[in-house]
Amino acid sequence: MQKHIKKIIENLSITKIYNKELLDTTVVSGIKYNSKEVKEGDIFVCLTGEHTDGNLFINEAVSKGAKAIITQKEVIQQKINCPIIVVADINSALAQISNSFYDYPSKKILLIGVTGTNGKTTVCYLLESIFSAAGYKTGVIGTINYRYNTKLFEAIHTTPFSCDLQKILYEMVKEKIEVVIMEVSSHSLVQKRVEGCEFDIAIFTNLSSEHLDYHKTMENYFEAKSLLFKNLKEEKKEIFANSSLGNKTCVINYKDEYGKKLINLCSIKNILLYRINNKNNKNGNYPIFSAINIKYSPLSTEFEIINCLNKIKIYSNLIGKFNVENILAAFVAAYSQKIDVNTIVEGI
Repeated sequence: MQKHIKKIIENLSITKIYNKELLDTTVVSGIKYNSKEVKEGDIFVCLTGEHTDGNLFINEAVSKGAKAIITQKEVIQQKINCPIIVVADINSALAQISNSFYDYPSKKILLIGVTGTNGKTTVCYLLESIFSAAGYKTGVIGTINYRYNTKLFEAIHTTPFSCDLQKILYEMVKEKIEVVIMEVSSHSLVQKRVEGCEFDIAIFTNLSSEHLDYHKTMENYFEAKSLLFKNLKEEKKEIFANSSLGNKTCVINYKDEYGKKLINLCSIKNILLYRINNKNNKNGNYPIFSAINIKYSPLSTEFEIINCLNKIKIYSNLIGKFNVENILAAFVAAYSQKIDVNTIVEGI
C-alpha cells in the first residue's frame, strides 16, 4: 500500500515543516515508531516515553529508508533529505495518520470496546462466542492474543499502539470480519492509541486500585477509563443504516461506584445497566439487567437475568460472582444489538 504524505497529514495540528518543498513528491508505504523496524518508504514517528526518545533515532530511521519524519520537538536541522513535520501532539498525530493510512477501518465493522480493571478478557471471549453463534465473523484484540479467522498473534500490549492497531483492523476488514471485540486499557486511552477508532459499544466492568503506579490516583484512573464513554458518537455508522447492528450503546456495571459516576459522563443516550441481586428494573431513564436466584457450584453457575420484559435462565461452566457480572455484561451488549436471546444463551 502506498499513500501520498500530503493526504495522510492533512488533518494534523502542524506547527512547522522542514523541507516542505519535498511534500509534493513524497509517497509513503508504512508507519513505524521503532527505528529498528523502519523499512524503505516508511514514515518514522518519534514517540517519547519514560525510557527513550524517538528523536534520538531520526538519522538511523532515515538511513534505513524513512521518507518522512513526524516529531513533537523542534529539531536541529540536519542533512536529512525528507520532510520533517513538527506536530502539537505526537500520540494524536500517530493515531490520526494511522487511521488515514489504513482507510478508517473501524467505520467498516461493529467495534466493541471493553474496559475496566477486571473481567475484560472474559467478556471478550463471551462476546466472541455469542456473535459467532449468531453467524457473524468475529475478531478479538486483547491481553492474551489478537485473533480472527484462523489467524492468531501474540499480544505485546493489551491494546496495541495506534499504527499497529489500525493495521490489525485493516487486515480484519480485508478478511471480511464483521464484529471486533477489543480490550481497551487505561494506558491506551491516555496515550491516545484508540483515537480515531469509532466504537459502537462501550462496556465498563469495574474499577479497583490497580495501575496506580501509572495513574497515581483513582480519580486519574477513572478519568482515563471514562474517555471511552465520552468519545462515542451518537449516530449509527453508514454500513449499519439498514441493519439491526450498530446501535450505539454504553453498558455499565451499576453495582460499581465508579459505574454510577460514569452514567453522567456518557456522550450518547442509549445506556444499559447491569448488576447482581437487584429487583428494580430501571434507574431513571436507564434499564437495569439483573442477575437473581444465583446458584454456585464447584463446576458451574446458574442464575436468571431479569429486565423490563423477560426472565432468562443462564447456565454456565464459568464459576464465581465475578463471572456472573462478566456474563451480564456480555449478555447486555449482545442484547443491545438485537441478537436473539436464545442465541445469546447458546453463546454463553
